[in-house]
Amino acid sequence: MTLKFDGKTIPGTSGPLQMGSPIGRVARATFAGVNGEAEIALGGAGRDIAIEHVLHDEYKSAKRVWAYLKKLDEWAVWRTIGTLKIDGDVPITEKECVFVGYQSIALPGQSRPGMLEDHAGTLDGGWFITLLLQWRQLIVKK
Repeated sequence: MTLKFDGKTIPGTSGPLQMGSPIGRVARATFAGVNGEAEIALGGAGRDIAIEHVLHDEYKSAKRVWAYLKKLDEWAVWRTIGTLKIDGDVPITEKECVFVGYQSIALPGQSRPGMLEDHAGTLDGGWFITLLLQWRQLIVKK
């Protein structure tokens, strides 16, 4: 499964997409002399999107993995907005996604999350790290 964001391929292997339905923005208020509460629709909506991803690309050192993580940091700091595409059995394209960031994930048997070297050659023989990549999709009614 190929994962692309803002036209750029994120190297590695992706797990399933995790997302819920969009949540609209509303303000709730109570007014004197009125029973119950009022709900004011503010327009627009959004949803969180997350993908578990093993970042690997024949990285010959942990330093190279770290360099790619710094690129992801730039996307998060600058709140990069783009199209998220996943090519797989069910191709998915989600527009207006803001890259929020990532969290490293410990694999089963790993005492804490972090980079590992693929000694067995299961992935590509280089260094890798497992991440939870996170986006916020902005949905605007047109």
